[in-house]
Amino acid sequence: MNKDDKGRGGEAQAAAAPQAAAAPQAAAKGGAPHMLGFSMDELGGLSVEQLAGNQVALTMLLHYYKQLSDENSALKVERNTLSTYVSSFGQKKSDARTGAILMAVSSIFTGFGVNLLTGDSPAVAGYSVFIPGMVALIAGLYFSLRDGEK
Repeated sequence: MNKDDKGRGGEAQAAAAPQAAAAPQAAAKGGAPHMLGFSMDELGGLSVEQLAGNQVALTMLLHYYKQLSDENSALKVERNTLSTYVSSFGQKKSDARTGAILMAVSSIFTGFGVNLLTGDSPAVAGYSVFIPGMVALIAGLYFSLRDGEK
């Protein structure tokens, strides 16, 4: 350390001392939280002149930047998680509709097939309607009960 560094450090500490003394008073009055004599709410508003040669202000600015960066990362992760949930619910809703339509078609085909099989018509006609109804029933159950995971 040379003489100039000591001089600047002394000035920075002298400039921070009145602010540090005011910090407990502001916190007691319900003001913004202070760390090392600087308000966390006003830290982004420091000018270049206030930061130049002021190690305490630079340290606080970097700390504040790290806090904002960490918060931003956490919000991105949360947004991606919620986006995944939304897309999964959309897929599940689509699968439920497809299953419901296939079940309705299955009921109609199965009903007509059973009616044709128990009536006086040839068995081939009954089976040709009944078997597609069973296939639609199986497909409807698949879409209704499958998990959204792929």
